[in-house]
Amino acid sequence: MTDEDDVNRTKTGPVARRSLSKDHRLYWEVRLYKKRWRDNAGRFCESPHWYVRIHFGGRETRLCTGISNKTVAAGIVRDLYLESRRIGWEEALGMFRRGEGRKNDRSRKLTVGDFLEAARSVSTARPETFNEYARCLRQVAGQINGVISGKEKFSRRDGRSKKVRERLNGIRLDSLTPEGVERWKRRYLGKAAGDPVKLARTRTSLNTIIRQCRALFCRHVLKHLDLELPQTTLDAFSEIDYERSPDTRYRGLGKTSPELLLIAAERELCDQKPELYTVFLLALLAGLRRREIDTLTWQQVDLINRQIRIEPNQYYQPKSERSCGNVPLEEPLGELLRSLMARANGEFVVASYVQPQPSKRYRCDPLFRELTAWLREKGVASTKPLHQLRKEHGSLINARHGIHAASVALRHSHITTTANYYTDSRLKATTGLGEVLNAGAKALKRSG
Repeated sequence: MTDEDDVNRTKTGPVARRSLSKDHRLYWEVRLYKKRWRDNAGRFCESPHWYVRIHFGGRETRLCTGISNKTVAAGIVRDLYLESRRIGWEEALGMFRRGEGRKNDRSRKLTVGDFLEAARSVSTARPETFNEYARCLRQVAGQINGVISGKEKFSRRDGRSKKVRERLNGIRLDSLTPEGVERWKRRYLGKAAGDPVKLARTRTSLNTIIRQCRALFCRHVLKHLDLELPQTTLDAFSEIDYERSPDTRYRGLGKTSPELLLIAAERELCDQKPELYTVFLLALLAGLRRREIDTLTWQQVDLINRQIRIEPNQYYQPKSERSCGNVPLEEPLGELLRSLMARANGEFVVASYVQPQPSKRYRCDPLFRELTAWLREKGVASTKPLHQLRKEHGSLINARHGIHAASVALRHSHITTTANYYTDSRLKATTGLGEVLNAGAKALKRSG
């Protein structure tokens, strides 16, 4: 629990912060303000920097921190107060105005690794989620600064991966500027120029990288950091714009249908490869995610009430509270699980020789790869064929019961996610004029 959480257990808002001592950064944060004035045209203007009023020795002093980030500015004022208690107000104020002792050198020398280490200690994100945030920031920093991170980053056995990460962690944080990030963005998009399909995928990937980098510099992280971050770096990710997202609506399974897939799976997988068959049915009939299939235990299977309980366990932490829930079992899947449970000798529904690990690697990754190849052979056109089964599950429910039922079944936090990514309208709108042409063709055929 953080010191702010400890204060807010009994009090909330500015009142709680004002009860803090002057040694605390949050005490000064609520006392910061920005100057406002009218220009010659009568328009209101506001200073980009934060100011503070400090009373000392019966005299009020107004100071400009020169910082536009409120959290960082509060830390500077707190340091000024602590320094004034140590060496006296006049000397501390002189050092402040000369720019001494304000951690400027420290912020200039701060590295990507230093920032990530500090952010990890205060972040509430899941470890695997934070690792993705960190990977994206290292990727941007490495490409901006020309650090080569090609195939060697995947070579873990000979230690080259560790060396590449050390080089990326050693990049100075102040090298990430708005101009540098904008140039990196243009180069990233330029790789897909001339190929509309590749460009659409590149835009999606770019938006993901920007969103994950921004998550590291959000206010929920910065307010707990006792670091003065370079203002140029804070501006770099707050000012960069997202690319226009391509149409991501679900378009179906491609050259096949769920009925044909079920027939083929029962004929080719049910007896020969029962583990693949189980994964297939859990994805299509229950709409489970990869991680949910990978970590599903027999304790979560309730055959009496014919449902699967998606809940946290020692191997899995759901994405959100809405990700938890009870998934009803259809007849074929329920009978399959009943037969598997009778002869199961492990705790997982889907057996695998790979032991569960706290890392991002899937325990059932070999099975997922084999099923992905099988789905592509059957005509599922997608970069993620296994995930298409979950989308098809949502689309089928939407067609029969509506979008709200599909969102509940997929356990989405927002119904817009279901509408934008997971559902396909089964009602095909046409003009109906084709019937006129058919009637005319039949009439000509009779007359001839």
